[in-house]
Amino acid sequence: EDCVILFVGGPASALGKRLGMRYGSSCTVVYADPQGQPEWRPLDVTAALMQRFNAIDRIQSAQTIGVVYGTVAVHGFKEVHDRCSRLIRSTGRKVYSMVVGKLNQPKLSNFAHVDVFVLLSCPQSFLAVDMKAYPVPIVCPYDVEVAFGAREWDMRYILEFDELLETSAGTASEEHLQSDF
Repeated sequence: EDCVILFVGGPASALGKRLGMRYGSSCTVVYADPQGQPEWRPLDVTAALMQRFNAIDRIQSAQTIGVVYGTVAVHGFKEVHDRCSRLIRSTGRKVYSMVVGKLNQPKLSNFAHVDVFVLLSCPQSFLAVDMKAYPVPIVCPYDVEVAFGAREWDMRYILEFDELLETSAGTASEEHLQSDF
């Protein structure tokens, strides 16, 4: 569905990235820079989507996945954690849950045996992470569901826990999300 969004700020800001990831290329955004003229242009999320696609590839080849608590205060945190952990276990992979406080590269380096980290956090915190600073991918629960076939890739990127829980995964693998292990 086409849409137009008026956004006061630049395309490189965290909120600009969030809009791009959420609405993909189906929206036109008016970037209104307070110091300049508003400019109309489609969101360019190609690089971000390619990075996510690469991360999904890495999830599929991972044998050990760490679930990192970025927050426990977001509504739906426990349900998303449980759903994500069950899905990972259902594929025969090892899953470790961990609290590391403020996410940084030296802390995650202590877990050298982990191939991918799933960050459970609010969307702003997830998008603020500089993914290039980490030796292994930092992904979100949506990436995990896509990687393991529990959800179809549809160019919409779901970062909010409530929306992730409300939307059906929609494939035969949904039984993995519901069963207890």
